[in-house]
Amino acid sequence: MSPTPDRTAARSLALVSALVFALVVASSPLALAAAAGDRADRIGAGGSGAAPQVRTSAVEGIEVRDLDAACPAEEVPPAGFDDVPEGWTFAREIDCLAWYGVTRGVTTTTYAPGRSVTRQQMARFIYSLLDRVVGELPAPPPNSRFIDVPPDGGASEAIETLASDELAELLGVRMVTGVTEDRFRPAATVSREQMASFVHRALVGIANYNDVEPALGWCDDERPDEPDEGCFPDEERIADVHRSSVASSYRFGIVAGRDDGTFGPAADVTRGQMAAFLTRLLDVLVEADLTELPGTYASLTVDGGTAAEPCVADSADGSPERPFCTIQPAIDAAGALDDQVVEIVLLGRDGRPFVESPVLSSGDAREVHLIGDGLDDPDRLAVIHGTVTVAGTDEAAVNDLYRLSIEAPGEEPAVRVTSAGDVWLQRLSLTGATGVALEQAGRTSVYSSTIAADRVGIDIIETSLGPEGSSLLEVFINEASDAYVQLPDDGSASSAAGEAWLDPESGNGFGSGDAELATVDGRRVIRSAN
Repeated sequence: MSPTPDRTAARSLALVSALVFALVVASSPLALAAAAGDRADRIGAGGSGAAPQVRTSAVEGIEVRDLDAACPAEEVPPAGFDDVPEGWTFAREIDCLAWYGVTRGVTTTTYAPGRSVTRQQMARFIYSLLDRVVGELPAPPPNSRFIDVPPDGGASEAIETLASDELAELLGVRMVTGVTEDRFRPAATVSREQMASFVHRALVGIANYNDVEPALGWCDDERPDEPDEGCFPDEERIADVHRSSVASSYRFGIVAGRDDGTFGPAADVTRGQMAAFLTRLLDVLVEADLTELPGTYASLTVDGGTAAEPCVADSADGSPERPFCTIQPAIDAAGALDDQVVEIVLLGRDGRPFVESPVLSSGDAREVHLIGDGLDDPDRLAVIHGTVTVAGTDEAAVNDLYRLSIEAPGEEPAVRVTSAGDVWLQRLSLTGATGVALEQAGRTSVYSSTIAADRVGIDIIETSLGPEGSSLLEVFINEASDAYVQLPDDGSASSAAGEAWLDPESGNGFGSGDAELATVDGRRVIRSAN
């Protein structure tokens, strides 16, 4: 995922969902992959269970999404477009798309719902959606890829960014390409099959960014060894380059057939229809917890500054213009935001550490995520010299540490968990006498982290959930430190946790690839066999 831009709050929630959330839809013909814990690591395809608005004739059981996840009727405010009367076919979708900030209309009072969508308009819609869901996107390259896209045009930034190598590397898929190597044809209209590819690539890119595997494929997965019959009776009219995108979008309940059951791949997409496609995509993302409803999350910034430009604590409010100078005030401010999902972004400056031992608790917030801004850039690495304690008595709370380097002093652990809720420790670099000390009633997941501890890598002191209380995946303990994983006293819990660590599928290890169960000072441990 390098290079990684700054993130918004929507991104922090997505990271919590990185390996594990799925859509469970009874009507979907697609089986979900095996779950990690009680959640799955794929997004399953299928409609949302409402009565179908349109059903194709080729495949039964998939319905277009009812939008109740992304566009709850009681919450979406009117967008105020004079040409979109209440109750019109796509009025709800257009209002919802404006609510998410993906469109502002052609003017402040008109949307032009019947007008065909052009390629440059589609690029702006997709760019706005990604900017909201993923976070701040890479800057467009300095030199234009396309000779027919004016550098100062309103759509230039969107087109050039979506076509850039930087965004393709970030999302694992290129969002747009030209009709030729150097021409984009920004004024050309978008067909229904092209729209399906726009939507499909956006879904795949967002899933890739969050380490989630979308359950894609053709329509006839019931008989994988036989030719696919397709989703629509006019399947043969869908261009080969778009066919899998149409199938994927259909299976997710994003696109549907026309009144006669055909897809009509070459027909132009109107702006009203485009709003329907994009809000259905948002419905998939909200239901999979890869983004949140507008107004339910917030972002706070912590920037300690540099010697030349020190942070000023007076009047700090957590905005990028007036950041908090230390971590704890930001945590306290986040906990006061009732029922919000809050990310706290730590800006690393020239390798300068935050010297403190903050206590992370969600307080009245729904979730609080403490994240570092740039693990891949040493100058922007967020480093904490101290112990981070994750606490709280709320069993419904979610707290997350992501992309941080934590160096504990003396005999203290780098991370101490006592929370009764869910705790995620992801992509951390931990140094101390103990890497992680777990003494909690809730569930802690440690994922893709490196621990260089003097004695104990992970000390599972106590968990009321038994072996299911702690999930360890892709945890690397530096064997040069001779550290190990210390298990609970309970024999069955110790055995189960040990077997989970030793499972080759877990990706855990000490560097040598070999590990063993042993007893040290009366406690069961997992240690390097070498």
